[in-house]
Parts: sequence; structure tokens; C-alpha cells
Amino acid sequence: MKVGWFRRVTLRLALFGVGFAAQRIFQPGFLAALGTIHAARFMMLPGTDKLLFFSNYGGSWQSYLEDFISQAHVGLTAVWSNTADFPRANNLAFDGATDGDRFKRWARRQQSPTLFWYGAYPELTTARVRANAAIRRGLASASTEREARDWFALFGSAPAQSAQIATANVQTLALGGMPRVPHASYLLGQLPEDRAAARLWLADLKSALTFGGARLPQLALNVAFTSLGLTRLGLTASEISTFPAAFQDGMTAPWRSRALGDVERNAPESWRWGGARNPVDFALLVYTMDVAGLAEAVEAQTRRLQSFGGVVVRQVDTPALPPPEQSSPEPFGFEDGLSQPRVRGLRPTTPAEADHVVEPGELLLGYPDNSGFLPPSPSVAAIDDPNNLLSFTGGHPNAPHDLGRDGTFLVMRQLRQNVRGFWAVVERNADAVRAGGRAPVPDDELVDWVGAKAVGRWRNGDPLVTRPNRRPFDAATDENDFRYGHLDPAGQKCPFGAHIRRANPRDGFGADPATQLAVANRHRILRVGRPYLPDRDGDDTGLMFICVNADIERQFEFLQQTWIGNPQFAGLRGECDPLLGAGAAASGRLSIPTAAGLIAAVGFKDFVTVLGGAYLFLPSRQAVDFLSAPQTGKSSENV
Repeated sequence: MKVGWFRRVTLRLALFGVGFAAQRIFQPGFLAALGTIHAARFMMLPGTDKLLFFSNYGGSWQSYLEDFISQAHVGLTAVWSNTADFPRANNLAFDGATDGDRFKRWARRQQSPTLFWYGAYPELTTARVRANAAIRRGLASASTEREARDWFALFGSAPAQSAQIATANVQTLALGGMPRVPHASYLLGQLPEDRAAARLWLADLKSALTFGGARLPQLALNVAFTSLGLTRLGLTASEISTFPAAFQDGMTAPWRSRALGDVERNAPESWRWGGARNPVDFALLVYTMDVAGLAEAVEAQTRRLQSFGGVVVRQVDTPALPPPEQSSPEPFGFEDGLSQPRVRGLRPTTPAEADHVVEPGELLLGYPDNSGFLPPSPSVAAIDDPNNLLSFTGGHPNAPHDLGRDGTFLVMRQLRQNVRGFWAVVERNADAVRAGGRAPVPDDELVDWVGAKAVGRWRNGDPLVTRPNRRPFDAATDENDFRYGHLDPAGQKCPFGAHIRRANPRDGFGADPATQLAVANRHRILRVGRPYLPDRDGDDTGLMFICVNADIERQFEFLQQTWIGNPQFAGLRGECDPLLGAGAAASGRLSIPTAAGLIAAVGFKDFVTVLGGAYLFLPSRQAVDFLSAPQTGKSSENV
């Protein structure tokens, strides 16, 4: 030990902190993220100034030290910086062990041979010990088919981690927008009023539903339900109350409509579906490889629904998607779907995608979110799941059963887009910039330049922050590896009010990029919608906006209210999103900073009209099994 009472005090504080964290903060059996230690102990040898540390660990001495250097160096330094010759530390707990080469040389010098060593499981790694413990627990407690399958999977493998997505239990839409399936149609309908008939319809449908993200069949079906739809399937008021408030209220609740900007001409009273005049219980999303197969599937599903007493309120068809390697613009003409969150563990990610990686719990229920917490999940009483179709939420069979795990929430909004109106406004503003003599680009590029300033990307998808004033002539680069904080802090490349900067501000709000990215990623959504085709009620096309999010209020509603529709976003005054701004509350002004001064573009409002919308629950495979099973009675009130 280093001499002096101060070091004795700081050592005891450090050991207290390590012990407290090991017992109260870290997962049992882990020290921070380290799971290779069987047992470890610090002690002062009586009558000496020697600090003794001994441990049993799984793996090599080299890997053991590397784990501490990379994952637990703060705690390690806090303890050992109080001893002689330890690599120089900063403020007692920092640096020190991060100097890996010096730390390893120091550690080897401190080693002392021992004549006695004991290990409870000398031939097993800690991972195998945990798997064996899980096998032992499962043998005594597994009481359902699902638990038995999980128990059997432990043989020869490590226990499944809580963040490992059970993709086979997840409806395919929650894993992506099925871009390789070109044809789609959305059936928005009402279930039969008879609960038994509604459940029979779902029971008949479930074998055709598509789960997982592997190779898709010729026909893919996914189904999601509104709060009213779940009630018609037999969920009681107490069970519905376990769902988030936003889902219970629905998109058309007055207080939510106001927050979303669904007022005046966008008010739910005028919607074609989803409003009070034409509510929907479910959305059946139909995807096929060929257009003939789509027409056949839609007709078959419509007839089948009608045979059970249900009805299709609205059918929304989509144009065929081009192959994934080709450009896929949205109706305004801009490449779409370039900035999407990447779910950790779902598929490999590249270093360029690092800023967009989110935890599974941001998009799926039953998994840790970006903050390390499990989002609240809807549940039912154990007695109302007599066949144990759902997972337990606690450690015993009488705990509530988890209805939400591997499910998620969909937001659906049919948005009619006035394409001609948008480009007319763009051209008028381009003429005004040309007349003012402040054009930063050649005259023949001004229209594209103004349009790009409104959106934040050029039509081919290239971001303004990397190509601010030259129209690209090559194919889209799909570039998404950029930040605003250091590339464009003043908004001279991509205006603060541009659509994509509002939709995902990245690190553009403050001086600490990591913190700002973490804030932005708490509000990410996975967009899985498509353009739709004109129907009998109008010539305009638009977008069937569909997004996946585990928390409607924190993700979609926050995005819509606080960023998209906020007139004071990023210090602006009276400006709303240039694409989605609507009504008297939207001024239509777009501030475009340039080196020659500010250009105030006008008229950017009322290009999008909401034709319908709903909040829906996308259940997992096991939840579909539960919702379609015959009901013989309920523990609480019937519906």
C-alpha cells in the first residue's frame, strides 16, 4: 500500500463501492459487464501493508486482464491506485488500468505463487455454470410447452440472453418493411360484434400470418388491432388498462389530436377511416410477390372476414416497389427510407451505422431499451391464460402473463400529398431567389436547391450537410453517416427547419455529441409504410405512413409534436415542418441561411392532408394464440 491514512480511507471507499455495485447494481454473477469470474475477494493481510486479491475465473490470464482493461478499468483503478507502483491514475479512479501494457507488467510483478487452490467447478466456464443452473431450474419449474422448448435449448448452449430477439415469435413487419416483397394492400376493417366469431376469424387467420425475417413466402400477412378491436376479441377493461395510455386513448382522442396537429381540415371528423364515423378494429397488411396474387389474396381475405360477420371499412392499395437496388422515391420525388434505426443484434451493422444502433426494446416489447430498462408490457391474469400460452412476467406461474412480449405498436396514418402544390411553391421561391440576385447555385439548379432545402436531402437522397450547393447527377449514395453538430452547426447547409433535420436532429442540439445522439435515439421510429395509389375519392396519391415503436408517446407522438410540429424548434420562430405543416398554426415560412444572408422562403404549408389513422397493437405469435383461443370464462368482468 502507499503510505498514509488518506490511502487507507480511499481504499475502503473504493472497496465499499465495488461491493455495493456487485450486490445492488450489477446483474447477479456479473461484475459490470464481466461474466467470467467464478469468485473473487480483496483483503488486507493482518499486521502488514499488503493488499491481497485472489479470484477464480474462466478463460486465459490474458483475456482476464483484457476484460478488466476494457470493461472495468474504473473500479480496478479506484482500488489498485492506492498501491505502490501502479500505473499513474487521474483523480484516483481514472486512467491507470487503461494503460494496458503497463498494467499487465505491473500485475505480473505482483503475482505470488500459492500452494493451495480450490475451484467448485474446475472444468467449467462461468457460461456453462449458468447454463447448468438454468437447466436445473427448468427441470423443476418448466410448466408450459414454450418453457420446455427454452429449457431443452439450453443443452449444449448458453442461456438465452434477454436482449436476444426471438424473431420466430415476431410478426415480420416489426423487423422491417418487407422491401423485397413489391406488392402490398392494407385492409382496414371491423371485427364481428360477436366475440366468439371474432376469435374464430383470428384462429382461422393465424396459420397464414408471417413471422420472422427469413426468406418470405409468396404471400405474407400481418395483423394488428386497435384498443376497440382487442375489446371485441374479448379483453376486459382491466386487461386493456395494462396497455399504454396513448394506445387506450387512440389517435382520435381530442387531447391527442391537438398534440398531433390533427385539427381543422385534418381533424378526425373528416377522415375516411379511423374516425368516429368509421372506426376500425384491425389492420390486415397483405404483401405478395406478384400483382395477380395480391388481388386474389385481398379478395379471399375480404370474403373470409365477411363470412365471420366482419367488414372491410377501407382498402388502401400501393404501387409496386422497385427492386431494392433501384431508387424508391416517395410521392414528392425524394428518395425515402434512408435514415432508419438499426436494432442491435437483429442483423450485422457497419461502423457507418453506429450512430443509428438502438436496443431491441426501442421497437419490441419484452427487451431492454436504450436506457437498459424493460418497457411496461400489457398483461393478463394467470387464471385467464389457463393453457399457459403466454410467458410469465414474474418468477412463478401465478404472476401475470405477458401479452406484449415480442409484440409492438404500429402507428398508421394515410397522408394525401399535394405534389403539384409543393413543386409550385418551390418554383415560386426559386424565382424569388433568382430575382433577388442571391442565388448560391446556377439558375438551372435553383428549383432542386430550394426543394432540397425544404427536405434536407437532394432528390436522390444525398444529404445537404455533405453536398450543400451542388445538385448531384449520380445515383443515390444512401449516405446516412453524418452529424449536424460539427458539419453544420449554424444550419447553413441544411436549414434547422428542414424536414429530415426535424425528424432526426442527431447531435444538432448541444456541445456533447454522444449525449445528443442518445437523446435523439430515444425518439427513433422504424418506418415501414409505402406510397398508396389514388382511389375513387381523389386523384392525388400520398403515403400510407406506418411506423413501429414500443412507446407511442415517447417515440411517435414526441417526434410529431416536439420536433415536426414545433414552431420554436431549434430556436426558430413560427416555423413548422415544410412538408407536414398545415392549417392556420403553420406560417409556411422556411428560413434558409446562406453565406450571403438569410433567405425567407414562403408558402411551405398545407401539402399533406390526413385521411385516416389509428394506433394498433401488433401481437406476437404467442399473443395471437391467446387472442384466438376459445374463452370459457374470465376472472374479471366480461366485455
